Amino acid sequence: MKSIRTYFLVADETEARILENLGVGKGVHQLSHYTEKDSGSAPNDFADQPGSSQGAGGQARHGVDPSTTERENARNVFAAYLGDMIKGASQKGKFDRLVISAPPQMLGVLRNALGGEVEIYADLDKNLVNTPTNDLAKHLSGVVAV
Repeated sequence: MKSIRTYFLVADETEARILENLGVGKGVHQLSHYTEKDSGSAPNDFADQPGSSQGAGGQARHGVDPSTTERENARNVFAAYLGDMIKGASQKGKFDRLVISAPPQMLGVLRNALGGEVEIYADLDKNLVNTPTNDLAKHLSGVVAV
């Protein structure tokens, strides 16, 4: 019987790890590690003030609030980057099922980034990015036998 290959995407807003399990009793091992800098979502310099515009006919200037904050934008770019990587791996048949673990806001953004193109077998609303690989099995075994 063929073992089921499971990918685990463990992420937060600034860092992500992709891990793999090759079947029951095989444990979890890390395949790759990414940071938001890999996606180009961490600009080197931010403006120290919001932009502004001048009203017509007067001397008054008005601040312009961005539609998304810099943090939300960075989160979205990083999630899109990770989503593209997972979609590519799925298209190449590198895994049979996907489990995602991320804080609640990032989890929602990651789901959107996958756009329904990759089925999510299970998800955990926990930040496990900094959990040592050897300790991840006990956190993940609640959703998948590792």
